Amino acid sequence: MANISSSKMNIENIKKDVLDYLGNDFFFNKYLLRGILLTDNFNNSIIIDNNICDETNSFTYNEYTKEQNSLMSVHNKVYRFVIDNEKDFEKFKLTYSHIQNNDFNEDCLKSNLFYRLHFIFLNAFVGF
Repeated sequence: MANISSSKMNIENIKKDVLDYLGNDFFFNKYLLRGILLTDNFNNSIIIDNNICDETNSFTYNEYTKEQNSLMSVHNKVYRFVIDNEKDFEKFKLTYSHIQNNDFNEDCLKSNLFYRLHFIFLNAFVGF
């Protein structure tokens, strides 16, 4: 975790730290529109989104969802995480540990991405 700080994160550092945490379970597959794709030997995948809400580097939502939908159609399981800072990385580790322990409960998970996108929407279209 030494590479992850609370400032804007470099995708290369995120990739290294996440792969170090996962050990030999997952491998880097490719870069995505807004992050990286990791896969394992059982055709499962982890999407790590980074700077998804970066207003200075926008992208089309259609392109983003098309990319992720195509991944969902070719992998057995697809887990998606947003990592922008150290706090997000800690949440990733906690959530992933629940997945590994088979005690993950999606109903209890709060979506930080929803709140981030909602905040950007309010700033862009409502003027708050």
